[in-house]
Amino acid sequence: MNAQHRGKFVAYYRASAHSQGRSGLRLDAQRKAVADYLNGGAWELVGEFTEIESGKQSQRPELVKALAACRKLRARLVIAKFNRLSRSLAFITRLMHSDVDFIALDNPHANRLTIHSLATIAQHGREMISERTKAGLAAAKATGKKLGTRDPKGAVERMAKAREAKAEQFAASVLPMIRAIEALGFTSNAAIAAELNARNVPTARGKEWTHVQVGQVRSRSLGLGPQFAASVLPMIRAIEALGFTSNAAIAAQLNARNVPTARGKEWTHVQIGRVRSRSSGLLP
Repeated sequence: MNAQHRGKFVAYYRASAHSQGRSGLRLDAQRKAVADYLNGGAWELVGEFTEIESGKQSQRPELVKALAACRKLRARLVIAKFNRLSRSLAFITRLMHSDVDFIALDNPHANRLTIHSLATIAQHGREMISERTKAGLAAAKATGKKLGTRDPKGAVERMAKAREAKAEQFAASVLPMIRAIEALGFTSNAAIAAELNARNVPTARGKEWTHVQVGQVRSRSLGLGPQFAASVLPMIRAIEALGFTSNAAIAAQLNARNVPTARGKEWTHVQIGRVRSRSSGLLP
C-alpha cells in the first residue's frame, strides 16, 4: 500500500469560461488524472472544487474554499493542472500563505519548499511583460504611430454587444435548471439561488448565486422567447396528444404539472397562444 495515497484529499480543477465545450472534456481529463493518482491505498476524496476562469480573473474563490476545506478536514490539496497556474502570482501567493500541503500531478517538483521560487519567477515574468509593453508603446509613439483604436466609440459598442451576447448565452444555458428548480416548488429568487449553490452550479463569474443574479437571469428569459418556446413546445405537443387542444386547457395542464412560464408564473391562454404561434418557426 502506498503511504502517499493515505488520508484525506481535496481536488482542485480549473476550466475556462471562454471555451465551455472544450472545458467539459478538460475537466473529465483532470478528474481522471486525480482518480488515477489516488488509485490504491486508504485514501478519501473529501471535496472537489472547480474554478471557472476568465482572462482577467485574479481572485480564485474556489481555491479559497478548497484551501479552507483542507485546513478544516486536515486534507492535502490535489491540483490536476498546475503548470499554467504556476505563472499566476495571485495563485502562488495564496497557495504559499495557506500552509496547506499540496500535490501537483503535472509538476511533481512543485511543493511547499519550491513554491517560493515559483513565486519569484512569476513576479519576474509579470515585470518583464510590463516593461516590454511599455517599451513597445514608447517606440511606436516615437515613430509617430497613433496609439489606441481608430474608432473608440465603435469599439465600446462592440464590447458592450459582446458582453450582452455572452450574458444571453449564459442565461439560456442555466435557465432550464432554474425551471426545473421552480417545478420543485422553489419560486423565489433567494430560494432558487440557494438550490443552485447547493448543487455547486457557479454563476457566469464562477461565484455563488444571490437573489440578484437569479432575478437577472429570469428577467433575461423574457428576451429568450424562441429558446424558451422551443423548450416548452414538446410538452405542449404531448398535452395536445392527450386531447387538450384549446389554449386554456393546455394552460391548465401546464399549471397542474407545476411548469412555470418564462417569468416563473402560471400559464394563461394568452401565453399558450404565443408559444403555439412561434411553433411554425421552431419545428420543421
